[in-house]
Amino acid sequence: MNSTDHKYGALSHLRSVCGDAYGEQERLLERIIRKNSETEFGREHGFGEITGYNDYKKSVPVTSFADYEEYIARIIQGEHDMLTADPPVFYNISSGSTGFPKYFPLCAEDIAQQKMYFEDVPRDVITEALPGLSQEELFGCIFNSGDVFMTEMPDGTPNGVRSGAYPQLAFKEGKLDCSVFTAPKEVLFPAVPQNMMYVKIRFALANENITGIHGIFVHRTIIMLEFIRSNWAELVEDTEKGTVNPKFRISREWREYLAEHLPPAPERAAYLRTLSPDDLETGMLKKIWKKLKYIRVITGSTFADHTEKLKKYTEGIHIHSFVYGASEAVLGAVPYLDKSDEYVLTPDTCFFEFTDEDDPEHIVTMRDIEVGRRYGIIITTVSGLYRYDMGDIVEVVGKYGNAPAVKICYRRNMVLNLADEKLNTAQFESAMKDFAEKTGISATGCFVVGNHDHFPPRYELFIETDDEISDETPAVFDRCLCSNSVGYAGSRSLLEIGSPMISRLKPGTFRKYDEQLIREGLRTEQAKPLRIMTDGSKLKFFEKRKEETYYGKEISESR
Repeated sequence: MNSTDHKYGALSHLRSVCGDAYGEQERLLERIIRKNSETEFGREHGFGEITGYNDYKKSVPVTSFADYEEYIARIIQGEHDMLTADPPVFYNISSGSTGFPKYFPLCAEDIAQQKMYFEDVPRDVITEALPGLSQEELFGCIFNSGDVFMTEMPDGTPNGVRSGAYPQLAFKEGKLDCSVFTAPKEVLFPAVPQNMMYVKIRFALANENITGIHGIFVHRTIIMLEFIRSNWAELVEDTEKGTVNPKFRISREWREYLAEHLPPAPERAAYLRTLSPDDLETGMLKKIWKKLKYIRVITGSTFADHTEKLKKYTEGIHIHSFVYGASEAVLGAVPYLDKSDEYVLTPDTCFFEFTDEDDPEHIVTMRDIEVGRRYGIIITTVSGLYRYDMGDIVEVVGKYGNAPAVKICYRRNMVLNLADEKLNTAQFESAMKDFAEKTGISATGCFVVGNHDHFPPRYELFIETDDEISDETPAVFDRCLCSNSVGYAGSRSLLEIGSPMISRLKPGTFRKYDEQLIREGLRTEQAKPLRIMTDGSKLKFFEKRKEETYYGKEISESR
């Protein structure tokens, strides 16, 4: 089904596989089972005797990451034919529920799928949606704001986040054209993981010819744009003089690099100085870069606040929310511009099964799902996950050919997701256990909520306790969160999440809350302990009962 004879080869491929989605799914499952029948997992689950989906469903139970930990540990140690016949070419790192990273081995076919749906399809979608413009006018000068670091496993196999898998491998193999990007390759692929935002912004501001902006998640893009607005005068002066203002905590290495590779640009700075931070509140991107045509960044309801901010900044240009991807696999594509939360599930990347939101035991395939209903997603991938429960809950909002178009609703067991950190209940409870041990603070009740009154957003811990809280306590809570969640620690180090707040509640608050639940007709034994607050009206109950709030000190930009 790899139809590439259309003018837009990758987009044509997507339309082809979606048009025959059910057949594509059946062939994909058959190929995965046949190819991996002699792996250890395949032999243990009788792949050789499986003749169709019904056999597969009987032979392989629904799985979670815990079912793969031993296999993956052995793969990392050098064993072969464990989950797939194909060897891993990349290890995707994702935060685990225990705070330790999870490693997902990805094979070459998986990376090819990523190139198709992260790069080729978006290019075709933009080209088709903006007719009459040349490839140079659309893609001739790209501001790539995403972070990609050249890290690797002990055996030299590259590792990192999903978004960096294809670029890392392509760059390593000399197959990535870096000439179209505003920043040099040393900036795009730093050897040591670090915050490169200021350096990338400097190269971008100096270039008036930018045609597109490529990011990953919208929250990181908003942080970048807010940084530009908040530091506009200093950034323009640095552009003019080729200097680095002392307020920016940039290492000597990168100060020297900028001095050598980015000369003063007084003419460009003269134009930028005609704009003020107030001018940039709306239509910011088109004002700074007049040739800009689009921004490619993942938006949607899971990033609702950031998405609304982005729409103000992007007046006059198009937004492509280009992909539905995860550590485990590429799950969906977006074949249109300016739709912020609708992803077409890709029938050739995963074999999909769906659990009813209200009845998780009821599992159906792509053929039987219904528009308007919500489902959990179970996937079988080319990289060796079999009937893997993603934990994502999606709503089917339509069809693209015969493939479902979905909106991402929420992730089961997730506590907070301010910046793609995906901190869940287990991580929060583990962090609170550490917090109690380190501080001696015992809580009658507590929960955490995302506070968007500050930028960047931060966690706010509501706690009822008789123990002393000081101005230093939020920093301890911060460290406990970092040590129990790789995702949170990463988002803090990149300044995507601010330092947490702790709000002490009046004595008896949780007792009064239970009394209110009873008055509302809910038996208190039915109510699970509060760990995350998602109900704004119920949050008001606790907001009214705050005694005092303690604010953590911000980390420096150099972290």
